[in-house]
Amino acid sequence: MNLMRIIPNTKTIVVAFSGGESSAYALKLVLDRYRRTHKIIVCFCNTGEEDEETLIFSKKIAEYFEIDIVWLEYDSKRGFNVVDFETAYRITEFEEQNKYPNHPFHKYVKDYGLPQYPNRTCTREMKERTISRYLSSIGVMPRMCVRVVGIRFDEIATRTPNPKQYYPLILKGVTKPFLNNFFEYDMPFRLQLPSYMGNCGACISKSLRNLCTIAREQPKKFKFFEFLSNEYGNSEHTFYMKHNTVESIFEMAKDENIKSGTDNRFNFTHQNDLFFNEELDSEGACAGVCEAFS
Repeated sequence: MNLMRIIPNTKTIVVAFSGGESSAYALKLVLDRYRRTHKIIVCFCNTGEEDEETLIFSKKIAEYFEIDIVWLEYDSKRGFNVVDFETAYRITEFEEQNKYPNHPFHKYVKDYGLPQYPNRTCTREMKERTISRYLSSIGVMPRMCVRVVGIRFDEIATRTPNPKQYYPLILKGVTKPFLNNFFEYDMPFRLQLPSYMGNCGACISKSLRNLCTIAREQPKKFKFFEFLSNEYGNSEHTFYMKHNTVESIFEMAKDENIKSGTDNRFNFTHQNDLFFNEELDSEGACAGVCEAFS
């Protein structure tokens, strides 16, 4: 593939850190190679649906690598807010009782309408364009930057890399089992979330099996999406692949023949999943982790 292999000295590097382990290792590779020669800006975008463990992991990564991570949140009318671990949006009882007035995702829906698989306007607006707006606000021209994307080598079969972006994990041949070994044995901490949970609650790009698993184990993850569907989509909005609604996901979750997803954080070998079901296990372009610029 015609991938960018060396980032020119004249370019500013932008790392869209998702809060996941693949993204964290991509950040490590960039820091190892370019920290002394390039300006590196690292941004983490909180959609308001990130798990608390994702926020904790993001804070730990910044401390461990001794860097500043800029925390951003979408604001109304194509704006943004700079926050931090303490001030980042979290759903509270007040928010639930008052229709989530400060929720970044809700603000985005008010401006753009509901997302629907596979149209990831949520990632585009709350992450990609929010990062670009932030860069412009600090005098950095987004089009003059090189964007780092944390797609792994074992994910390129379902994605098309952009040759103008930088893919350190692909260049290094990094796979999920490699990452599992690294974070389990070479790091003092790792993301404390089962792999089927991913980021961003009941994300539209998650596989149907993983959505069913979340509906069984943490049904509250769907509460905000159910609110959006009822408020803006007449409860029939098909957020998910195969034209599924929040209600139909919960109906699927009742089917005992649909086995729950497995936590593959402890898969340390390159074994293929012999039980992969295209209908239930296929994921969207961001594989349920909302990787910006992917």
